[in-house]
Amino acid sequence: MMRDLGDGDQAALCSTVREYISASLDGEATDELSLEAARHLSSCRGCRDFEQTAAVLTRQLRIHVLEATPDLSEEILRKISAKACTTAPIRPARRRRAARPSWPTRWAAAVVPLALALSGLSSSAFAHPRIVPTHPPTSCTAALRHH
Repeated sequence: MMRDLGDGDQAALCSTVREYISASLDGEATDELSLEAARHLSSCRGCRDFEQTAAVLTRQLRIHVLEATPDLSEEILRKISAKACTTAPIRPARRRRAARPSWPTRWAAAVVPLALALSGLSSSAFAHPRIVPTHPPTSCTAALRHH
């Protein structure tokens, strides 16, 4: 987040120290730059003024007394419930029936896969007229082979 205080010109150094001061006032500063920041504050009047002004402003904002505001929750709830009584009752949503496909679509969905299956069976049945066993022949398969 913050760069090393030994690097850069005076404006960059002051910017880094002021960032550290702000983080310190918010309770977010780390201790790694505290010695260098203190050394810089001892020699830089602008950063010391910034630290004093920021400390006073932070203190004022933290202890500032909040103005009392009226509690309107009861009135709001009363208006909401009054409005709810005057509006039309909420009806449950009607369930819609799923759209059914037309009869030609249903017919095609049944017949087309059947036709494809039958064409595949018939073409493969005539493509291999002989039965080719995948295991050693037995007396039953040997009889089928010679027919």
